[in-house]
Amino acid sequence: MDLTFAMLADHVAETKEGKLVIVGEFDTIGASQFPATHPAFFLVARFQGNASAARSHRLMVRLIGPDGRSALPQDAELHVQANRVHDNVARANVVLHFAGLQFNQPGLYHFQLQLDGVHAAEVPLHLQQVVHQA
Repeated sequence: MDLTFAMLADHVAETKEGKLVIVGEFDTIGASQFPATHPAFFLVARFQGNASAARSHRLMVRLIGPDGRSALPQDAELHVQANRVHDNVARANVVLHFAGLQFNQPGLYHFQLQLDGVHAAEVPLHLQQVVHQA
């Protein structure tokens, strides 16, 4: 299966027809101090392949911090089910919700996605220190 897209968003919903409603796509978070905790966000991705891909696939998600180490308490491993959508197309939507995730330092973070053990994508997330002026 090939990656169609992957992004971060403020909110994601999936309809019963499999449509994704994505609100507030972003790649940067600002915080006045670190460590910083972000209340909630979503990682959303879509994989697509031919009819033979209509089965369960193993997805591994890691968040790598600016220091090169894992920034999640544990890697997320899940099974995603690809379903046939049209005559010869199988599709799998992935929607992961992160709540209260703590970032220890500013810098460039990457969500790494592996599908069935193969690198599929890296989604960047910039954490910036911001100064609030009075």
